Amino acid sequence: MTIALVLPRNMHFGPARASSIDLVVHDAVAHSRYRDRTVVICQQCETYFEGVEIRPYAGGSTRMRLRAISGTLRDLDPRLIVVHQHLPSAAALARAFARVPVLLHKHNFIDPVTWFRRLRRYRQLNRLAGIVFVSEACRAGFASAFPAATAQTFVAHNCLVPEEWPPGPEKAAEIVAVGRVEPRKGQLDIAEAFQRVLPDFPDWRARFIGAMDEGSGIDAPFTALIDATPQADWVGPVPFREIVAATRRASIAVVNSRKEAFGRVAIEAFAGEAALISSPVGGLAEVIGDAACILRTGDADEIAGHLRTLLSDAAGRQRLAAAGRRRFEERFTPLVTAAQLDAAYDAFL
Repeated sequence: MTIALVLPRNMHFGPARASSIDLVVHDAVAHSRYRDRTVVICQQCETYFEGVEIRPYAGGSTRMRLRAISGTLRDLDPRLIVVHQHLPSAAALARAFARVPVLLHKHNFIDPVTWFRRLRRYRQLNRLAGIVFVSEACRAGFASAFPAATAQTFVAHNCLVPEEWPPGPEKAAEIVAVGRVEPRKGQLDIAEAFQRVLPDFPDWRARFIGAMDEGSGIDAPFTALIDATPQADWVGPVPFREIVAATRRASIAVVNSRKEAFGRVAIEAFAGEAALISSPVGGLAEVIGDAACILRTGDADEIAGHLRTLLSDAAGRQRLAAAGRRRFEERFTPLVTAAQLDAAYDAFL
């Protein structure tokens, strides 16, 4: 019996340039009961993760990729096909391999569509045996947008490897905000809060980590706020190991998303034992629970208030950080994610 996991294009299923999807797939397979019967079908890259059977395909158009993937699937003759992220590919493979259950593993929301695209979307969805979502928020949004969909739905949260986030880091007087700099992530309000609060705490520094959304108009006001706040800086995108190091070093982390399918950066804050200030939108609510300072409006005034409280209370920061670490270890490790995915696969095997 074989389970075939199909990754979308532009992934890098190897240690050098792995995306968050690559990492979750690797970590979950490594802890799955079906590990020895799982084959990962992925786009060709320089190096691959060890310990997992891999069948690479070349890049190219969607038609070329599906032809190559279909040839591999015919050779494997799997009992279950799991397609990550790309609904059209999952629907096409479900049509081509009608006798094999095909699951879509969706890492973000399946958004509603306009009325004239709705029939086509339903045709795609109803070819699937099941859909795995990364949060209950994503599953609920899907049920609301597509009430007539027939696929079974499941939830398997994303995860981090505890050994890559060892506890007990030496903390610095630093605040970190990780994520793409764009309006949906709320960094302007975070930057304004830093500008108001940090001068009263001269020993503290703040750092933004993430790429800039150049087309949104946020770049000019954001850089102006950074320039006006000597204790804050923005380093742009960095390798994941540097995100790990910065988060483990920071005493406080801030997440201010307006919409979030899951909220991996919140788990990273928990794993790094940083006291977290976070909005509870979408999947973030499931991640943070009661282990964070909750942002109800996400405006600069509210963020500044939470910052002043945490900056003035070392014991409170430590209690919140410890609560976050416990929540991470209980809910968001590969063992937990693998068990959730195995349960979904069991429904069809």
